[in-house]
Amino acid sequence: MPESSLRLTPMPENPPLWSQMSVWLVLGGAFAAAVPLGALLAGTRYCSLGAVSDWLLLRDTHRARMWLAAAGAGVLGTQGLAGWAGVDLTDTLVPYASPHFTPMRYIVGGLMFGLGMHLASGCASRQLLRAGGGSLKAVLILAAAAVTAAWLVDAGGYPQFVAPWLAPGTLALERWGFADQRLGTLFAGWSGSPLAGHAVGIFVGAALLLLARGRATDRLRGAEWAAGLGLGGLVVVGWWLTGGMPGRGWQEDMAFLAAMPRGVGTQSYTFIAPLADLLACLRGRGAVTFGLCGASGLALGSALWHWRGHRWRVERPRGAGDWSRCLAGGTLLGLGGVTALGCTVGQGITGLSTLALGSLLATLATVAGAAMAIKIEYALSGTD
Repeated sequence: MPESSLRLTPMPENPPLWSQMSVWLVLGGAFAAAVPLGALLAGTRYCSLGAVSDWLLLRDTHRARMWLAAAGAGVLGTQGLAGWAGVDLTDTLVPYASPHFTPMRYIVGGLMFGLGMHLASGCASRQLLRAGGGSLKAVLILAAAAVTAAWLVDAGGYPQFVAPWLAPGTLALERWGFADQRLGTLFAGWSGSPLAGHAVGIFVGAALLLLARGRATDRLRGAEWAAGLGLGGLVVVGWWLTGGMPGRGWQEDMAFLAAMPRGVGTQSYTFIAPLADLLACLRGRGAVTFGLCGASGLALGSALWHWRGHRWRVERPRGAGDWSRCLAGGTLLGLGGVTALGCTVGQGITGLSTLALGSLLATLATVAGAAMAIKIEYALSGTD
C-alpha cells in the first residue's frame, strides 16, 4: 500500500467558529428571539423618543409606560436569573457593575444620546425598526453611528480623546466596602443583610410594573403590554443565553480557540456596540457577535411586519438639511451610546435590569437630553 494512503489528515488546531454547537445555540438564539419582537415593536410603534415626546407635548404616557413595563419585567427576570440560575452580573461584557463609578461618563453620554435620538428621530433600536421598513434615512443614521462607535471603540478614540475629560469625579466604591455599584449590593452593604439586595430587586421591578399599569381609566392595551413585557423578557433571555447554562458552555468553547472571538461574554441586548461589530466584520477584523445577531433579528422582524401588511416603503433624506440632521443625529447616537455604555435598550432596559447605579443615571440623562432638545425645538418653532 502506498505511503500516501496511510497519511491521516491533521485536525485543525482552531476549528471554525460555526462548527461549535454552542455558537449556534447562543448566537442563533439571539437572532431567533429578536425576530418576533421586532415585528411586535414595529406594530405597536414602540419608541423611546416617542415616549418622551408624547409625555411632554401630548400628556400621553402609553409609550412611556411600555418602557416602564419592559424595565420592570427585565429587572424581575434578571434578578431571578442571578439568584437561581447562577448568572453572574458582576462580570459582564459591558461592565455595568463596575466598582469604578464615573458619574460624568453616564451624564454626558446620556445627554448626547438624548440629543442625538431627537435629531435622528429615534434611538438605535428605533432606527433598526425603521430600516426594516425601508427607511434609507435610518440606514444613513445607523451608518454614521457605526463609524463613530467604531472610531471610539476600535481606533482608540474614546480612551484618547473622551475619557480624560470625564475621569474627574470617579468614585472607587471599594474604598467604602462595596464590591460593585448595583443597588442590591449597596443596600446589602448598608443594611448588613444579603437579603436586602434581593428585596431591592423585587421592589424595584414590581414598582415599575405598577407604574406601567397606570390609572384605571387609562390602562395599557394588550398589544402594548405584550411589547413592553416582550422587550423586558428578551433582555432576560439574552442574559440566560450568554450567562446561563448555554452561555457557560459557549464561553468555555470559545476559550479553547487560538484567539478569543470578539464579543464573547455574559451580556444581553444593546444596539450601539453591534454597529461597530458590523464594521469590524465587513473589514475582516471581527466575528459575528451576540449583539450583531440581535440587531439583525430586530430589523428582520420589522421588515417582515412591514412586508406582510404592505407597509414597506422607501424613505429618503430630502435636501441638505435632512442629510445634515441624519448625520449629526447618527454621530451623536454613536458618541453618546459608547460614552454612556449603552443606548435606551442597552442602558435603559438591559443595564437597569442589573440595578446598576450608572445605568439609572445614564437613562435619566438620556431622557433629560431628549426632553431638553424637544423643548428647545418646540420653543424655537414658535408653536403655541
